Amino acid sequence: MANGTIYLAHGHDELTRPIGLRLQKRLEEQGITVENPFHGREQELYDRYAAQGKPYPLEVCEEIVNKDLDQIDNSDGVLAVPSRTSIGTFMEIFYASYLYEKPVWTLWLHEPKQGAENRHPWLEHFTKLYVGAEFEDSVIANIVDYFSNPNRRVV
Repeated sequence: MANGTIYLAHGHDELTRPIGLRLQKRLEEQGITVENPFHGREQELYDRYAAQGKPYPLEVCEEIVNKDLDQIDNSDGVLAVPSRTSIGTFMEIFYASYLYEKPVWTLWLHEPKQGAENRHPWLEHFTKLYVGAEFEDSVIANIVDYFSNPNRRVV
């Protein structure tokens, strides 16, 4: 059984959120604690202002961001499932990997834009990148292997 805590950085859209929740369930079944920022008070705040179509008050922004940063600080790594429409996941990736040198696994689910490819240098450099939903099993296996190994190292 694996042992550790992972922060689940994911979007709030119809593509990334359901997959993030599925990944969370699979990791928890392996004994890994998953910190999901979209559970609890933070989600209530997010939903309330999003439903009203109003900007978030500065104090709400500060509460949401600081809660996310605290959860990342207290985790052993990050699993990111980025949305194209949210900058938050990318900020969390950078914070965890660059500032704290925590391992980050990214599952990129989006089709490439015409003439572009999904293997962006920043994601390649700062994360263990998996491109495509077909790699869901691979990312789970790599995370479980990492958390099962006393000499933790991402490969």
